[in-house]
Amino acid sequence: MSVKTLFFVFESGFNLDFTTLCEDKGIQPTHFTSNRKLISQLKKKEPDYIIAEFIYSPSLGTQISNLDGLLGSVERYCKKTQLIIFTQSRYRDKLDTVRDKFNIDHVLEYPIQKSSICPIIQ
Repeated sequence: MSVKTLFFVFESGFNLDFTTLCEDKGIQPTHFTSNRKLISQLKKKEPDYIIAEFIYSPSLGTQISNLDGLLGSVERYCKKTQLIIFTQSRYRDKLDTVRDKFNIDHVLEYPIQKSSICPIIQ
């Protein structure tokens, strides 16, 4: 039986330690400091789960959010990966626009509670 993997990235500086949660479930967590670094790893290995943070910024030009590149890479390289996105309630409508374009399995709003993640990560 192979060990499940979880990749996570929070570019805003917020960080939740998934180590304890993952150890309890036999999952290997890997933290990335940027979406760019996570994307480069996706080309080498498909994780079971990705947890990322949705940040809307009108200054991103043609992109809607910080996740556009990551979501495109997940769609291309990670057919079986479950995508879990955290966001602030004020960005929810913008995230719904992104969901029209990309498949996102779970959306959770801040504040982050480990108890909200437990039923998703098996």
